[in-house]
Amino acid sequence: MKRFFIFILSIISGISYITAQNAKTMKMPKTAKETIPELINKYEFNAAAKELQSAIILKTKKKQPVTEDNILLNKARKGASMLAATQNICIIDSVVLSKNDFLKGIKLNKESGTITPYNEFFNTTTQPDSYVFTNGLGNKCYYSQRDSSGHLAIYTSDKLAGKWSDAEKVNGLEDINDDINYPFMMADGTTLYFAAKGSESIGGYDIFVTRYDAENTKFLKPENLGMPFNSPANDYMYAENDIDSIGWFVSDRNQKAGNVCVYIFIPSETRKLYDSKVYNEAQIKRFARIESIKNTWTGIADRNAYLEKYNEMVAIDNKRKHKNAFEFVINDNITYYKLSDFKSPTDKEQFTSLQEMQNKYAQEEKNLENMRDKYHNSDDATRGNMRSNILEAEKAIEKMNNDIHVLEKSIRNTENILLNK
Repeated sequence: MKRFFIFILSIISGISYITAQNAKTMKMPKTAKETIPELINKYEFNAAAKELQSAIILKTKKKQPVTEDNILLNKARKGASMLAATQNICIIDSVVLSKNDFLKGIKLNKESGTITPYNEFFNTTTQPDSYVFTNGLGNKCYYSQRDSSGHLAIYTSDKLAGKWSDAEKVNGLEDINDDINYPFMMADGTTLYFAAKGSESIGGYDIFVTRYDAENTKFLKPENLGMPFNSPANDYMYAENDIDSIGWFVSDRNQKAGNVCVYIFIPSETRKLYDSKVYNEAQIKRFARIESIKNTWTGIADRNAYLEKYNEMVAIDNKRKHKNAFEFVINDNITYYKLSDFKSPTDKEQFTSLQEMQNKYAQEEKNLENMRDKYHNSDDATRGNMRSNILEAEKAIEKMNNDIHVLEKSIRNTENILLNK
C-alpha cells in the first residue's frame, strides 16, 4: 500500500511540473500598444517622446529614415512643455458650428474690427479658405493669400482715396515654414494673432501671437499661444473685444469632420497658469483638453456677469445685421428681417413694392415739410400760389399712407395663414 501511494504522488508531481513548465512557456495575450499619434492625442506627451526616442535609436542603428519620427518627437516635447504651462482662463460658453460658418459665433463690436471671408471681401473665387481682418476705422486690413512658395502668408493693405493699396507681405513671420491664416489685429494696432501650421505647432493649425516692433519696422518672433488655446487638433481663429473683455478661439478638437467649436472666454491682462502645487497633472490635463467648460468657472458670479454681457453683444450684433435690411412684424411672435423669410412668392414681390412705396412716401413727406417751411417764410403772394400745391401734396401723401397700410395688412394676413398651416 505504501508503494502505491508513493507511485500516485510521483504521477501528481510530474503533472504539476509539466503544468508549471507549460505556464512558463505559454504566451499570454498582449494588450494592443497605443500608437504615437494616439498618445499625443491623449496628451501623453512624455510617453510619446520616450517611445519616439527608442524608435529613433533603433532606426538609426538600422540606418532607416527618422525624419518623421523627429518631427513627431518635436511635437511631443513641445506638447509636454505647453501642458505644464496651461493657462488658467474662464470659458463662459461655447457653440458648435460648421467650419464654414464659424464667423457666426464671433460677435465683434465695431471698434474691434470685422472678419470677412477673402472671396467675399475681394469679390473673387481664388482663395476659398482665406480670411480678411479689417480694423475698426476700416482703413487697414490683414489677410492671407498664397505666396511664391505656394503657402498661405499674411499680407496687409491700406485704404487710400477709397481704394486698397497693393498687397504688402507682413515682415517678421519668415520663421514659420508652412501655411499662415486667420489674422486678427487687436485695437492697439500692434498685437497680431494668427493661426499657422509647421514645426512650431503641435497640431495642424496652432494659434500664435506677435507684436509690431516700430523701431525695426517688423513683427517680433511669433509665440505659440499655448494651451488650452492650442491642441493636437486644428486651432484656428483668435479674436477679442478688448473694450468688452470678451474673447473667442476656434478649434476642431473633439468635433466630427466639418465642425468646429467656438469657445467664448474672458481674456486676462496677465498670463495666469494652473499652479502645480494646487492641481495635479491629471487635472491640468483636463483643463488643457477643455474636457468641461464648467471646470473653468472658478468665479461663477463673474462668469454669469460676462455671459450676460455676451448676450447683450449678440443682441446688438443681430440688430446691426438687420439695420441695413428691414423689420416687418408678422405677429406678436414672428418678425421678418429678409426677403427669404416670406413663405409666399407673391408676398415677396408685394413686399418689394411696399418698400418702394415707403421710400416714396418718406421722400414726399420730406418735400411737403420743405414746402411748409418755405410757405411760412414767404410773402402773401407766394403763399397764395403755394397753398393749392401743399393741399394736393397732403392728399397724395394721405392716399399713399392708406395704400401702404392696406398692402401691409394683406401681406401680413397671407403670411399668417401660411404659417398656421
